[in-house]
Amino acid sequence: MPGRTGGLGFAGLAPLALGFGSGAEIQRPLAVAVIGGLAVSTSVSLLVLPSLVRLIHDNELTSMNRSGPSASPLQSTSRHLR
Repeated sequence: MPGRTGGLGFAGLAPLALGFGSGAEIQRPLAVAVIGGLAVSTSVSLLVLPSLVRLIHDNELTSMNRSGPSASPLQSTSRHLR
């Protein structure tokens, strides 16, 4: 959903950013700032955050593989059930 929101926001604010006429000098900087904020927030939520989650997850898996299997509560209960 963030891609659609950013795209529609950009489409809605583009006429203000490119507008001419009375009041355009006041509306243009605001529209450009909002478009920039939408672009940054969309790229962060679609690209940066998933990449960070993937890096952290892969790092946790690597550290678990190095330290060997750990005794989890599920493993200890499965021994008692046998």
